[in-house]
Amino acid sequence: MKNIKIISFILILIIGMGCEKEEENNIFINLELVSSETFEINNTNFDIYVYGYDSSFQNAPATLIAQHTFRSTQLPIILKMEIPENAVELIEYIDDKNDARFYTYINWDSDNNGIICNGDITIDNSNNFQNINIDTTKIQTINLVKIESIQCEIQPYIKNLILPHTPNPYKGEYYIRADFINVATSERKELFFNAGEHQLSNVFSSSFGMSAKGISFKDTLTNEELEISFYYNDNEHSTFNFRRANYYFADPWRNIAGASIEFFTPDINIEPDSRYRYLGSSGSEYYFEIRYMDNNRLNGVFKTEWKECCGGSIVYDVIGDFSIPR
Repeated sequence: MKNIKIISFILILIIGMGCEKEEENNIFINLELVSSETFEINNTNFDIYVYGYDSSFQNAPATLIAQHTFRSTQLPIILKMEIPENAVELIEYIDDKNDARFYTYINWDSDNNGIICNGDITIDNSNNFQNINIDTTKIQTINLVKIESIQCEIQPYIKNLILPHTPNPYKGEYYIRADFINVATSERKELFFNAGEHQLSNVFSSSFGMSAKGISFKDTLTNEELEISFYYNDNEHSTFNFRRANYYFADPWRNIAGASIEFFTPDINIEPDSRYRYLGSSGSEYYFEIRYMDNNRLNGVFKTEWKECCGGSIVYDVIGDFSIPR
């Protein structure tokens, strides 16, 4: 009778272990977080993200593969992180699976002020990306440093901060592209202005208590212009704050700061006067995201609606992207 009980217990244990392994279907990587700096850690919780991306394609957004919350009161620390076994298959934007690469990003609000900014902890490289190998169980070292270049104040024209997810950023010719659909007629057009074919210039303006700076592309043959500008209130800020973030669209006539895209066309065949069309709307379904930035460049995407100014009736649905001088 005793032998029967022992055999039954072993059988149940084996079946249970087999089911658990089949349901998990995951793999593990081992990460050691180290730093040569000293941190005052008031918040022991931090998030580690693993992203996958196509290393052969510039500006392709990375796909979040795994995210886990860990706890620690000090560095160094060795962590075991679980990621899906089919991580390569989960990458959304990729042509050849052999070009798949993975990187980690760490969000650690170590001073516990509710914002990732100066004094907190991040990965030690300029773009906060560090490639990892998901096919090994060997310990992979991740060096961490203290953030020193991100202001803790979040301006009111920022909807929300976003995680870096463009590990292979586009650094080619500057451009602005906007695909737009006329809501009334469904007519679809594209505006594409680039530095190679259009005149590129800086834009500065100040009026009605607001200042703006930005970049304009001009077609010297048609005198059409497409520009991106950033408006801020003079009595609240001395300049516009660029971050990896989703911004509200500006309305300078109502003294609302934010991003703006403006298209100018001298439409002499319809009206004798020049007309401006301003983009955009700050509804919850719309966005203006700066996804990559360095000392010289801003890359991003936007989605909104485009309304003709000054009582005009034309409305477009618009989606586009840009790479402009900072």
